[in-house]
Amino acid sequence: MNKYDNFVLIVFLCVIAITNFQLFYTNDNYQYCLHVPSILEGEIWRIFSHPFSHLSFYHLTTDVLVFLVLYRELKCNGKTPVYLLILVCWVVSSFSALISLPVYGISTFGGLSGINYGLLMYYCMHQGLTHNNKKIQIGFFLISLLFLISQILAGVFQMNLFENVHYGYVGRPILESHGGGILASLIFIIIEIQVNRKNNSIK
Repeated sequence: MNKYDNFVLIVFLCVIAITNFQLFYTNDNYQYCLHVPSILEGEIWRIFSHPFSHLSFYHLTTDVLVFLVLYRELKCNGKTPVYLLILVCWVVSSFSALISLPVYGISTFGGLSGINYGLLMYYCMHQGLTHNNKKIQIGFFLISLLFLISQILAGVFQMNLFENVHYGYVGRPILESHGGGILASLIFIIIEIQVNRKNNSIK
C-alpha cells in the first residue's frame, strides 16, 4: 500500500467516525442511512453516506473490520482495481437492497456488508484463478462455490441468521444486499478476465 492508499484509508475511517458518532449515546443512528422518503425531500447525502452508517456497535465493528482486512489484501495484490471494484459492489448491493425494501415494509438501510460480500467473493475467485499452488486454487474455488450456494439458499428460504441481531431489524434487506455484492463481483471478475485475455492477445 502506498501513501495514497493510506490517505484513502484515513478518510474512510474519518467518515465512519462522523456517520456513527450517534451510537455513543443512542441506537437511533438513521441520519445517514438510505431512506427513500428523506432522499425525495432533499437529503441527497444519504445516497452516498448509507454504506458508512451502522445501527449498532456490533454492526459497525464487524463490517469495518472485515472491510479493512479485505481492502488490505486486495491492495497488496497490486493488480486489482480495488476502488473500481468497491464502487461496483457498492452500487449493485445498494440497488438490490433498495428495490427489496418495500417487500419487507421498511424504508431504511445501511452498512458495508453488501460491499464486503462482493470483495470476499472476488478475493476467493481471484485466488482460485491466480494462486501458484493448485491445491490452494481448488480450495478457494470450493470456498467460492460454498459461499455462492449458501447465499442462494439463504435467499430462497430467507434464512438470515443475523436478522434479529441489529437494532431496527436491519437484517431484513441484508440478504438482497449481500446477493447484489456477490453478483457485482462475479460480473467484475468475468469482465476483468476478458479484458486481460484481449490485452494478452494484442501483445
